Amino acid sequence: MKTNKYKSPIFLFYALVFYVFAQFLWWWYLIFNLNQKLYSTQEFQNKKFWMIFGEGLVFFVLLLIGIIAVRRAFKKQEHLNKKEENFLLSVSHELKTPIASVQLFLQTLQKHKQLTNDEKNKIYNNALHEVKRLDSIVTNILLARQIEGGESILQKEPTLVHEFIQNKIDIFKTTIAKNHNLTCQLDEVNAKIDKMSFDSVLTNIVENSIKYSEQGKNITVELIAKSNNFILRITDHGKGIKNENKAHVFNKFYREENDLTRKTKGTGLGMFIVKHIVNKHKGTIQLKDNQTQGLIVEIEIPN
Repeated sequence: MKTNKYKSPIFLFYALVFYVFAQFLWWWYLIFNLNQKLYSTQEFQNKKFWMIFGEGLVFFVLLLIGIIAVRRAFKKQEHLNKKEENFLLSVSHELKTPIASVQLFLQTLQKHKQLTNDEKNKIYNNALHEVKRLDSIVTNILLARQIEGGESILQKEPTLVHEFIQNKIDIFKTTIAKNHNLTCQLDEVNAKIDKMSFDSVLTNIVENSIKYSEQGKNITVELIAKSNNFILRITDHGKGIKNENKAHVFNKFYREENDLTRKTKGTGLGMFIVKHIVNKHKGTIQLKDNQTQGLIVEIEIPN
């Protein structure tokens, strides 16, 4: 249903601004006329003129500053509302798709009793993958809510980071990255990390690399040990990100506006969560252009 533009807050705001300016000019005109009638000498009229002009100018400047501030607030809220609306649409689709898939798998098992064990195992694995995908979406939403409420707390523990990453890569190769060439080069790293949140960091970045890379493209995960820290570097050969958009990637709900982005799934929360988790680990994150094609995400975290 279309909203009547004449009832929208921004239209009413501009109408009020026009009315205030009209009244301001009218009062200014009346005061000048009254000043000329009350004071007969030209010198006194000139003094009153500059006094009224100065006060009017101050009022006008303050009014203009207020109007600009209110207009910016309107625009900011309008932009936020649009991003939240897009997020709700994306999340609805993201939640509905795995649920529909699991329902289809269960119906297949229910209707076709004579399936072979291999066929059943394939359906079980597909259903499990969809459930894990659903769990990942819900986890991201809950993490974003905790971040907004300042409730996220890390529970760091000594971890063999290279083994942790290798286990995740092995899972990715049979699930989300089965149509891509996912490789890893991992130095031995023993550091204190929060496993649950670090899992979200790795999953979100690898999923983004997969989303925006064509099938069969290379994605490389590197873990580089240093004396006081370690570097996690994920390189893809996908679409990449324009330089002017890199500063916005870590904003909540942000998704780069292009045809590929519109065709891919996502809620715009992934990199927002990644940035927060990296900050909580007292680390840094950078987005760099891959010199051939694609993107390099480089995270540096102290041991």
